[in-house]
Amino acid sequence: MWTRLGRSLLPRAWWPGAIFQKEMRVQGRRYFTYLTRGVTALLLAGITALIFMAMVDFGFNGASYSGGTAMRLQELQGLAPGVSVTVFLIQLIGMTLAAPILLGPSLCDEKRAGTLSALLTTPLSAWQIVFGKLLSAFSQLTILALIPMPLVLAVRVFGGVPAEFVFAGLSVSYSMAFLCGSLAIFYSTGSKRGLTAATLAALTAIALHAFPALMMAKLISWGVKVWPGMPVLMSTPATTAIMIADLFSGGPTGPWSVRSVWVANSVVNTGLGALTLVFATARVRALLRREGEGTTAAAETGAGAGKTKGGGKERSGSREVGARPVMWRELRQRMFRRRFWAVAATAVASTFLVLVNWDDLTSRGPAMAVTIGGTALALLLATAGSAGSVNGEREARTWDVLLTTGVSAWEVVLGKWTGSMKRLMFVPLVILVQQVVSVGAG
Repeated sequence: MWTRLGRSLLPRAWWPGAIFQKEMRVQGRRYFTYLTRGVTALLLAGITALIFMAMVDFGFNGASYSGGTAMRLQELQGLAPGVSVTVFLIQLIGMTLAAPILLGPSLCDEKRAGTLSALLTTPLSAWQIVFGKLLSAFSQLTILALIPMPLVLAVRVFGGVPAEFVFAGLSVSYSMAFLCGSLAIFYSTGSKRGLTAATLAALTAIALHAFPALMMAKLISWGVKVWPGMPVLMSTPATTAIMIADLFSGGPTGPWSVRSVWVANSVVNTGLGALTLVFATARVRALLRREGEGTTAAAETGAGAGKTKGGGKERSGSREVGARPVMWRELRQRMFRRRFWAVAATAVASTFLVLVNWDDLTSRGPAMAVTIGGTALALLLATAGSAGSVNGEREARTWDVLLTTGVSAWEVVLGKWTGSMKRLMFVPLVILVQQVVSVGAG
């Protein structure tokens, strides 16, 4: 034990080494990596041009309708805040979504490709594996985050944007991406698909940032005197709103200074991400131990066998396939793969509806909050849940079998789309319940 402790204090034990080099070489040879960087630069340039045209009231006929040089200079002073806020929001949302997408398949791909057992033959520790995966993804995120920095710093010549806002936005975006990436690695140790791990990480991050602020807002509306500091500091959307309000108003708009808000939010997100990495390292160590004992493959093979007490397979419903086998199979899939997730999602949705509608049934606020939030969540789940429909066939090695049938391409796409719509019905059902309650309350 003391020998392992002494070795863990050496600098080489903290550097990821081979994992980081392998991931960097693989990502550096992908065409999509450079395409993403080019599209990001072009998108930011186009957004800046649109904001510039809007600020100077530029018409379609090429003439500017601003009255005089002084008026034009005053309009240009709003260019820097508009560009800075737009880039900050795009950067925050993009890095928050990109981190789970990049790190969700980190360990799922190792298990599916059968290379997880090869890691047992190397002297790499579980921490080096986790940190190598994280560091390689953040190297790509760093390049994407630094692409708009020259543009944002250049438009500061028009005035109105302090340098602190630029680096504060970068700090909040990085800390949020670090939290989401850590959650993705944590879920990747137990998920079979990277999209599942990425979706669970995004939903967990949303819950961590939404529920404390929602609880605090309800307590304040009930007249309870509480200190609202911690929920606000844990909520990145609240921190973003305070930073933007401070930028356009020219001073603090609340009981805290903007510097204390974004620094505290970055520290909270980084701390939660570091704690998640500790648990992820423990899960990776347990996963490697099971892989060494040869129990991982047996568990994956026996999962979902559905055996009865007599040893035979459990029969549920008719086994007659019909003329549309893909749609038949997709419609037989459950909305939630495990009963635990169905119970957890129902409990979370019920708690959310009760909190939103408590003593506020006669106003439009609950209906608007649930509808807008549910629509955004449905878009996120639709993007993440439907993207792996065809890839799932390849991963399960059933794509070649499907090609031997007489099913057309349209029937495959229609069946996959129908199954995806069925699995995405939970959030629209929650919105429907809220709408019925609101209409019934008048």
